[in-house]
Amino acid sequence: VAHDACGDARMTMELYNWWCAHGMTPHNLHLCWYYVKWWDIKEDNYEHFRWAVLRPERSDRSTCIEEVDDPLTREFILKFRSEGERVAYWNLVKRRLCNLYRIEAPAVRSLETLSRCEFPTVVGDMYDQLR
Repeated sequence: VAHDACGDARMTMELYNWWCAHGMTPHNLHLCWYYVKWWDIKEDNYEHFRWAVLRPERSDRSTCIEEVDDPLTREFILKFRSEGERVAYWNLVKRRLCNLYRIEAPAVRSLETLSRCEFPTVVGDMYDQLR
């Protein structure tokens, strides 16, 4: 099937002109990936720790994408489509870590471009990336 780029461009321009003529204002849409990076994992059994503590709930696995899972560097990075999904996951893992080590949740420190939470055996960062 041939693609008619000229027809698409004309239709887009007609739609834009219609919007302007009817007083519609364009809305900026900020597209962003929301990341969680777990690193400096000091647990002896990386695979078990990743599976038992860092994995999302079964129902939440469709909301994120595994970006990095590297046993050599001991980094585990997930990216989420929405901030709400990321925050829900972040709180789930914090709760698991607090229960595992019987500690209070450490404070989340806001750094220049990310938020960081340090546990005895793992460090977690949250950051955004425009797409």
